[in-house]
Amino acid sequence: MPLKVERKCTNYKNCSDKFTCPSTDFTKQYCSIYLARLEQMEVLLMDRIKQKWGNKYPVCKLHKLSEEQYTKCIVIGTLFKDQKLKPSVLKRIAEGNQLVPQPILTHFTDESDVLFMEDEVQRYQLSGIEHEKIALHLQLLTYWISGLLGNTDLISRVCRVVIAGNSIRNKPPKAKPTISLVSRTTESPETIEAVKNFDSFLLKMCQVIDIDIMPGEHDPSNHILPQRPIHFCMFPESSLYKSFNQVSNPYFCEVEGIKIIGTSGQPINDILRYSDITSNLEAMESCLIWNHLAPTAPDTLGCFPFYNKDPFILTQCPHVLFAGNQEQFGTKFVTGEDGQKICLISIPDFSKTFQGVLLNLKDLSCKSISFQTN
Repeated sequence: MPLKVERKCTNYKNCSDKFTCPSTDFTKQYCSIYLARLEQMEVLLMDRIKQKWGNKYPVCKLHKLSEEQYTKCIVIGTLFKDQKLKPSVLKRIAEGNQLVPQPILTHFTDESDVLFMEDEVQRYQLSGIEHEKIALHLQLLTYWISGLLGNTDLISRVCRVVIAGNSIRNKPPKAKPTISLVSRTTESPETIEAVKNFDSFLLKMCQVIDIDIMPGEHDPSNHILPQRPIHFCMFPESSLYKSFNQVSNPYFCEVEGIKIIGTSGQPINDILRYSDITSNLEAMESCLIWNHLAPTAPDTLGCFPFYNKDPFILTQCPHVLFAGNQEQFGTKFVTGEDGQKICLISIPDFSKTFQGVLLNLKDLSCKSISFQTN
């Protein structure tokens, strides 16, 4: 005889009414749902904002940001990611008409992806805080120079560090326009914070080694060449040390009889922009052949209008010619007409590659050192 089991009953209610499509009209645009999403989420977020911060920070609309000039504020908006690999209906149509073949992809993120925040009126591109991205890499560099990491015998023979520009900023500043009798811009809080962080980094370095700080294209110095040394008031702590040296761009020094000259990279980058030369080492070699550090100045590269002299002419042959803020590390030996041996060094952009270059003064050989964390 089969066993009888009584199934338990539960109270049930279907609450999915809001997920029922009100009509079959698909001709409307999607802007309405984005607007509704923003308005409804804003009500929920305002309650959470009051719980977390109270009245500590003002809530600002995106289109009011440039007017209010808050140091810190709260903004509410919809995040949108612009992705070139994202599937597109238009691309599919083009593929169907055999206009543009669509690659088969299963993952659509790319390094070129850009994140935006937008509300009913305005859209802003989000960039994040750059200095936080490289803080750990700078910490590794500090540990290495201090002898806390790596080969201590090798590190003990490192006598000097040259920072070849763009140490405070590696891109144009986010300046806010102001209206007055004279047109000017004011520095953003991010730049001020970057200066403080850089001074703290240099303070640790100056305690163990001599450092030369060159200005770069985007650093707070005059824009045209030659760039003056960054003012010591930017470095209230590290400038107290004798090991701290602000130098010009271009920079020429002599260490143990080795003549070293170079720039923060602007002349080399300008040559690549306005010629058929595609290699930075080739551009540097051309500078040696032309006997000039900045051959495109003042045509396409700004420089001071010197009278009766040109300081960029190479009056003596260096042992080392370097260029900072390049795409990647590279080195090459060039022999001069009189048999001189010149070492060309392409110093990579630290903010992108997290690499430094170690130069051996005995044989002018050099190698890159990585301070990557992964």
